[in-house]
Amino acid sequence: MIAVMAMSALTMSAQGKMAVGANVNLGIFSNSHTCMGFGAKFQYEFIQNLRGEAGFEYYTNCDGWGTWDINVNAAYLFPVAEKFKLGPMAGLTVVGTHGFESNVTTVGLNVGAAGEYQISDSFKLGLDVYYKHARKDGGDLSCGLVISATAAYCF
Repeated sequence: MIAVMAMSALTMSAQGKMAVGANVNLGIFSNSHTCMGFGAKFQYEFIQNLRGEAGFEYYTNCDGWGTWDINVNAAYLFPVAEKFKLGPMAGLTVVGTHGFESNVTTVGLNVGAAGEYQISDSFKLGLDVYYKHARKDGGDLSCGLVISATAAYCF
């Protein structure tokens, strides 16, 4: 009974602070590849305006190679207008490639800006623009600009 009450309290306190969404990405990478990608993410607002997120992205065939990444980012979003927030974003990424070299996995950084527009209490749209930097053995593995558009359900 105590566990049920604790879970109910946790659920009520988190109401409206979480979101799950799908995203479409455009990656403009330093190795002369421009690739389309898609993914999913989970977001959680720790305190007002401070959002953390975890996500997975997969970039489709780019001249014979493909890449996936797992990102953990944090963004501090300043209210700019009634339903619009904008702010800096930074985080870590784990990047894997196949076909470009033999299968390679490495760790890197993300830094950029995040924005979101709250359409309703249950739905928001986001746009993130960030630089992804991941290197392996002194060479670029996945470095470049990423533009990510997200549609998310808030709960």
